[in-house]
Amino acid sequence: MHNISISTDLTIDQMYDRMYLDSSYMQDMVFLYDSDPSGKTQAQMDATNQQVQNELRMLEVDNAYRDFLSNLKDIEKFITQVVASDQYGFVLTENKYHKLNLKKVSPLGDYFHMVFKFTQHSEYSINFKYNAYVQLFFDCWLKLNLGWVVFNNPSDLVLVQDKDKFELFDFVQGMKQFELFNSFIDSIRIESKTVEFKSKISRTKEQSYKRYRRAKLYINALFNNRSTRMLVLRLDFAYQEKIAKSTSVTQAKKDLNHFFNNKRGNRTLFNGWLGYIRKMEWSPQKGIHFHMVIFFHGSLREKGNYLAQSLGEYWTKITGNRGIYWNCNNSKHKYKRYGIGMIEIDDVSKRKILLDDVVNYLTKTEQQLRSHVLEAENDRLFVMGVMPRERISQVGRPRRCVITMAA
Repeated sequence: MHNISISTDLTIDQMYDRMYLDSSYMQDMVFLYDSDPSGKTQAQMDATNQQVQNELRMLEVDNAYRDFLSNLKDIEKFITQVVASDQYGFVLTENKYHKLNLKKVSPLGDYFHMVFKFTQHSEYSINFKYNAYVQLFFDCWLKLNLGWVVFNNPSDLVLVQDKDKFELFDFVQGMKQFELFNSFIDSIRIESKTVEFKSKISRTKEQSYKRYRRAKLYINALFNNRSTRMLVLRLDFAYQEKIAKSTSVTQAKKDLNHFFNNKRGNRTLFNGWLGYIRKMEWSPQKGIHFHMVIFFHGSLREKGNYLAQSLGEYWTKITGNRGIYWNCNNSKHKYKRYGIGMIEIDDVSKRKILLDDVVNYLTKTEQQLRSHVLEAENDRLFVMGVMPRERISQVGRPRRCVITMAA
């Protein structure tokens, strides 16, 4: 038996890039179900895929959501740098002529002009739930009333946009902008050392780790007890834009249960089904949606792209054409690494990518952006199929060397 250790860390850039990739392509996409998916020709499947690609190119013109996520990514980078150091962005230094000069003394100074830009999306603060680092930014920003302050020159006096609000800022009269910026950094550091903040970070990391470990154990069990060769599919199930924001969690879960419960009634489509991992999420563009990883017996199913497309069309059918889907197997070129498709039990490299990239992203909790409508769901956001029983019988041809990815 081989134990393979893997990294469970995704960079901030990787996480937010994946959030955009997984959230942006659904807008205005409608896949009409006009016949049984098993009867689709390859030409029809290719035509549908071309429609997807055309929609994706059209979406690239609209960068509103990308800009929003870019702001969140920069905020998180700023906060992590503040918490990890004891430096300020700027300090006054005295030259040999005893003249005071303002000097940028750390990379934190690079964020001075960005703070005002960050706050342009402050209205999201009360509507969405952020990870702990981004929320810390908004908490301290609100505490200092920075929504009325302009950061345009660190050496100038603090400017207030609305003069009628100036009475709120007695403490900033005569203060230079760099001093207020440094005070903002102080506030962040003080709050980051509180028991409440540290507990929040600890809880989210622990929850992510538990999800990740459960998923690894589940995938290992599928390989070791069900099939030494698995076809791994990645799909997203969502709703048409015109109804996405009004679709409730209850309705979405009802639709997904309908999808699962109908497996027996559609044996041809679901032949070789082994299990699944799903994560329910929410985004400003798509509303409630599901990220799905589905496992099939590799000896019974081979055409991954076609099968994933058929499952997506089935989702559209059982939702009465309210649902839309995205077949990640058909756009693997958009991911630098992909751990989907046919995977052999002894393909250590591809199994590692499946865990590092696909599963790791789905199990993260501290990087989520979600609406408060999901608060009641707690850990039911992340669900897996039933753990397969361990093989006991030794009858039959000896199985290939069992490889277990270390938990």
